[in-house]
Amino acid sequence: EENNKLKNRLSQTEGSLGELNRSLTLKDEQLAKLENTQKSLQSLTEENNKLKNRLSQTEGSLGELNRSLTLKDEQLAKLENTQKSLQSLTEENNKLKNRLSQTEGSLGELNRSLTLKDEQLAKLDKSLNKTITKDLKKENNKLKNKVEETESLLEDLKRSVTFRKQNSKDDTQEKESREKTVEVVSLNKRTDREDSLNDKPKTELEQKKIVELSINQWVNSWSSKDIEAYIASYASEFKPSRGLSRNAWEKGRRKRLANPAFIKITLANVVVDLRGEDLAKITFRQKYQSDTYSDEVNKEITVKMINDKWLITRERVQQ
Repeated sequence: EENNKLKNRLSQTEGSLGELNRSLTLKDEQLAKLENTQKSLQSLTEENNKLKNRLSQTEGSLGELNRSLTLKDEQLAKLENTQKSLQSLTEENNKLKNRLSQTEGSLGELNRSLTLKDEQLAKLDKSLNKTITKDLKKENNKLKNKVEETESLLEDLKRSVTFRKQNSKDDTQEKESREKTVEVVSLNKRTDREDSLNDKPKTELEQKKIVELSINQWVNSWSSKDIEAYIASYASEFKPSRGLSRNAWEKGRRKRLANPAFIKITLANVVVDLRGEDLAKITFRQKYQSDTYSDEVNKEITVKMINDKWLITRERVQQ
């Protein structure tokens, strides 16, 4: 009976031991799975850390890229504005080219017209110069005749005084001598004055004619495109308008005279105002024509006597 009890207990113990063995086997399996899980977790943790590092680096790079993109967007906006400005300038430039082409065509027509007018003006100037020169010669001959008459009168007076000296008393001789001296001095002064007029005209009319003749010569050199004679009509003290230097003005005038096929200048309403023996102001209406351009303006010119020549010291267009 006791043996049976022991057998039962043994059987129960063996059953429990079997259960324990199965539990242990199960626990071992679970523990093995847990170890694998821990290894996987550790591996995942390490991989996660690596991913975090890469993510941090990627985010840094992304920030740099965003800043670069922002800068590129700003540059692109500026470039677009520049392209718009360039397009606008190109269109404006094309319009200006078209206007320039039209203007050059008009200038060509004006140059041809001015050449023809210039030839006609040159003929008129030559005729005018001949007329003025003829008048001056006529006046000069009259002055010479007056001088000759005065000299003849003086000789007659001298002979008369000599005769009176020989046939008069001492007191009378002294009186007549004084009278003769006064008359001779008076005649000498008259002769000197008329000789001076013969050498250099003193009347206002003669001076005005000479000044007007110098202006006609200036116009003639301009119309005939005689550049050197035109430039020589201006005094060294002449100051161009608009603040130009003398060299810049001279270069511009040479180009303006050389380019047209012809130039014609016509003056009207010429008025000479003398301001002394060596200074005068001339006002007139000037009509300019060439194959490239034409205009009509009121002009005022100041001339000065320099080295026996009337030269232009000032030139101004009146408003």
